[in-house]
Amino acid sequence: MTKRSSTRMALFRKGKKTQAPAVGSGSADPAATAFDAAGYGLVPDSAIALDVYLGDSRLAAASKACLQNDWTVADRLLDDVGGDWDTRFLYVGVIADSAKNDDSWLQAWLAAQPESANAAVVHASALHALASSVRGGQAASLTTREQFEGFHRISREADDAAARAAELAPDDPSPWVIRIISALGRQIPHDEFRPLFAEAARRAPLHRRAHTYAHQYWLAKWFGSDELAERFVLEETARAPKSAMAFELRIHYAQELWLRNNLDKRPEGDISTFYRTGPGRPLLDEALDAFWTGEVPAGGGLGTIDQNLLAWALYQTERYDEACDVWTAVGGSMSGGYPWQYYKDKAGVFRLFRQRSFLESSRKPVATATHG
Repeated sequence: MTKRSSTRMALFRKGKKTQAPAVGSGSADPAATAFDAAGYGLVPDSAIALDVYLGDSRLAAASKACLQNDWTVADRLLDDVGGDWDTRFLYVGVIADSAKNDDSWLQAWLAAQPESANAAVVHASALHALASSVRGGQAASLTTREQFEGFHRISREADDAAARAAELAPDDPSPWVIRIISALGRQIPHDEFRPLFAEAARRAPLHRRAHTYAHQYWLAKWFGSDELAERFVLEETARAPKSAMAFELRIHYAQELWLRNNLDKRPEGDISTFYRTGPGRPLLDEALDAFWTGEVPAGGGLGTIDQNLLAWALYQTERYDEACDVWTAVGGSMSGGYPWQYYKDKAGVFRLFRQRSFLESSRKPVATATHG
C-alpha cells in the first residue's frame, strides 16, 4: 500500500469498494426527520460556507496580503510550489481572484517586476476571471449581446497575457491552461485548439484543469459534440485510469451528461436515477475506484476539492456509510467549482446531501446509539 493510499484510509474509513453499504431506515428527506448534526459529530449547518482558500493557510495568507497591497507573499508562495503544477494553478487562480474588486496590487506587482512569470500568470488568470464574470453563468439564450461581446474581448486579452506568461516560464503549463479556457471566449476552431491542449499536456500530462477545461471546449454546448466530448474522456482517462485527473474528469463528464439530458431543469437537490442506475453510474464508479486505488493527493487545497467531489459521488451512488466518513472530514468547507457550481443554492444542496447521507446510512446520532 502506498503512503498516499494509507493517508486516504486514515482520513476516510472506507468500507468495501465493490458494494454499497446497507441503507438504514432513516428518511431521505431531512425535513421529515430532525437532523442532529452535533449527534453525528458534524459541524452545525450554520458553519457550512464556501471555503475560498480551501483550508490552505498559506494560500489564505498570500491572498489576504494582496488585499493589503503586499504581493510579495504571493510571489514567494508561487516560487515555493515549484513544479507541483496542479497546486500552482490552484494558487494562481485563488490569488488572481483577489484582484476582482481592486487590482491595484496586481498592477503594482507588474510594474515592479515586469519580467516576473508569477505576476504575468496571475494577471492572465485575473483577466480570465473577469471575462467569465462579464459573461455570467446563465445559458446562452439568457446572456445579452453586450455580455458576449465583453466576454470575447476580455478573453482575447487573457489569451495575450497568458502567451506572455508562457514566454516568461517555458516549463509552466499554467499559461497554457489559461489559453485553453480562454479559447471558449475566443471561439477558436478545432485545429487551433488542439495545439493549445498539446502544449499544456506536454508540460504536465495529467494536469487536472487542463483536462476539465479542454473537455468543456469539446462539449456540444461549446465547440464540440457529444461524440467528441465522450471520445476525449475515454482517451484521456485510458492514459492514466487511476490518476487524480481521471478521478475529476469522470465526475466532470458525469455532471455535464446530466445537464445535457436535463436541459429543462437544474439539478437542485436532484435524486434522479441518472447517477444511480443510469448513464452516470459507470463514470462515478470508475471515479471512485480511481480515488480509492489510485494516486489522488490527500492534502492541501486539492484535498479539500477532492473531499467535496468524493462526498458528492458517494452520495449520488448511495454509498451512504462511506459518504458519512467523508462529510465528517469535510466539515463545513464547501469548495468552489465542481461538483457544486451548477446548483443555484450551493450551500443548501451541500447541506441537503450531507443530511440525507447520514439519515440513509446505518449511522445513529450519539444520543440514539447511547440510550437506544
